[in-house]
Amino acid sequence: MGSACMTGQRRSGCSGLLYQTIREGLPTEPTDLYGKNAAVNAILSFYAEKAALLNIDMEIAFSIQDTTLIPESEFCALLGNLLENALEGCNAFQNQQNENASSCFICVRAGLRGEHMLILTVDNTAPRPMAEDGALLSSKHPGLGIGTESVCFIARQYRGDACFEWRDNVFYASVMLNPGS
Repeated sequence: MGSACMTGQRRSGCSGLLYQTIREGLPTEPTDLYGKNAAVNAILSFYAEKAALLNIDMEIAFSIQDTTLIPESEFCALLGNLLENALEGCNAFQNQQNENASSCFICVRAGLRGEHMLILTVDNTAPRPMAEDGALLSSKHPGLGIGTESVCFIARQYRGDACFEWRDNVFYASVMLNPGS
């Protein structure tokens, strides 16, 4: 599988420009305090603790301080889905490779572009995901992955895009939201 991208309809392959646009300019240095939003901090802290317990390296570079630009509940659902998938991907990779989880990682980066664009990326170690016709399938049940579908729905709702790619045992999830445009 190469990638699955979502806008109003399914298409295969992520646009190089989209991928580059989403990823350039995000913070690269990890932060200990993730921001002033208590709910976002709780989610990031929860998954950082779970990763630490599983000996998964987790780096968080989060430059969103006060506002999530979209309703907090939707941003937390988006972030939670991406982090849950990342943790599950690392765990699956560990089980598949029969290796120590310390070789696994999760890297979370988020930031604002201007006043109206929010960028969020979550990269993690993972085995090749199951896909059909360019759509990611669930590893838990027959059919599409509910988490990735939710991420795509939220991205579309806020005039954005979600792009999922896998290469060289790393799964890349990139989300761009444009709620104020």
